[in-house]
Amino acid sequence: MNDQNQKKDGCQISSNQTKPPRSDNDGSVDSTESLSPGVERQDLCFHIGQSLILGLLAVSTLRMKCFWSPYLCILTSAGISDPTLWTFFLNKVSGGQRGYLMNPVRHLVLITLILYLGNQQTTRMNDELENLREFYDPDTVDLMQWIQQNTGQDDAISGSMQLMAGVKLCTGRTITNHPHFEDKGLRDRTQELYQMYGKESPDYVHQLLIKYNTSYIILEDSICLSHRGRCSTPDIMDLVNNHIPEDGIQDPPYLEESDYPRFCDEVRYDSPEYRKLFKPVFENKTFRIYKLHR
Repeated sequence: MNDQNQKKDGCQISSNQTKPPRSDNDGSVDSTESLSPGVERQDLCFHIGQSLILGLLAVSTLRMKCFWSPYLCILTSAGISDPTLWTFFLNKVSGGQRGYLMNPVRHLVLITLILYLGNQQTTRMNDELENLREFYDPDTVDLMQWIQQNTGQDDAISGSMQLMAGVKLCTGRTITNHPHFEDKGLRDRTQELYQMYGKESPDYVHQLLIKYNTSYIILEDSICLSHRGRCSTPDIMDLVNNHIPEDGIQDPPYLEESDYPRFCDEVRYDSPEYRKLFKPVFENKTFRIYKLHR
């Protein structure tokens, strides 16, 4: 039996009994039930080790602190509420069984810690509260208001993924694509819808949009006129369609010139070929909306 009471390898906490101390009705802890040596705390060992790993990850990459902070809060709250842990430390510090001091000491330490942290962070919190910022994007506000006032609840809208997320949030209208790009079906759909930024015929673009029951399309000049070393959306669509991008370089060699101008740019001139399929209904410095003729 003595061998079974010896310490084993791993994380352990020395105490006097295998079960946590029993609290009396007045909140004090029965000193006769403090922990005994040899009680293993594999659960504590695991969670502390997990927290250390997440802490190292947070130190190495600041944005990874989102994984460590909740874990640290949970461990802290568990440690504060665990009478076994406080009784163990009090017995070590006082050198005797003083379980009745556990609750007063625990609350005193907690209140002192809160006051100290509050005093240290008061200046910083006041600075953060005084740093008021205002969202100012009148073109986007005009776009959302126009959609709310001039489109029906059942109308479907196509556009860039990032803009469609805002349209759905602000107007509640049906959208044909959104930024959940992890889904293969949605990636394929977005590739077809983004032909509006490629060098394709208006009939072909119209056919693809009707396929997804699109009622309106929103075009952005910040996307349509952007060309950055074959990394912009128009250049990528040219490469997908085996067309030579705006840089004029035929690389890979199988690329060829398109028979049509870029749709998103050409549709703005409202020529008869485009007007019969796409009706301009809204325009500001940033966005253009076209209604599809069925």
